[in-house]
Amino acid sequence: MQPVRRLLTITGCFAAILLPAPTANAQDPAPPVDGLTTRQLVGQRLILGYAGTEPPARLTQRISRGEAAGVILFGRNVGSRAALRRTVDRLQAIERPAGLRQPLLIMIDQEGGLVKRLSGAPSRSPAQVGATKDPDYARRVGRATAANLREVGVNVNLAPVLDIGRPGSVVRRLGR
Repeated sequence: MQPVRRLLTITGCFAAILLPAPTANAQDPAPPVDGLTTRQLVGQRLILGYAGTEPPARLTQRISRGEAAGVILFGRNVGSRAALRRTVDRLQAIERPAGLRQPLLIMIDQEGGLVKRLSGAPSRSPAQVGATKDPDYARRVGRATAANLREVGVNVNLAPVLDIGRPGSVVRRLGR
């Protein structure tokens, strides 16, 4: 059987990997580690994206086989907040192999300013929040952002922890 090339999204980066196409009778030739097959061990390092507002069957099948650690959401995946919550709940409800008890990682990039996939907090960019020089305000913005994401079922925000605004950089210009 020839391997099938698939393009997978891995935390915002793209990587082409070769995996054999799954078949109904596919047996993993490698012995399981901690009850997981090689495909599942590899899959637990992959974050997958999809086009549109509904996850395709191929994605949900990979999740059910334990071949994905999570899903990354982009603006194209967000219709309404209520629809996104239903989608995330359906993804989390997919039965996975017994060795995978932790929830799926549901990731989004919700920095604020120009980089924002959902309505709601934060309303200002990280540079603008930092420019206030008010740690209590920054903490309130962080908590509001966390509550916003929790409301739709997102459990990982890909926003940076620290931006360095060098002279002439976009971060520096947005912070003024």
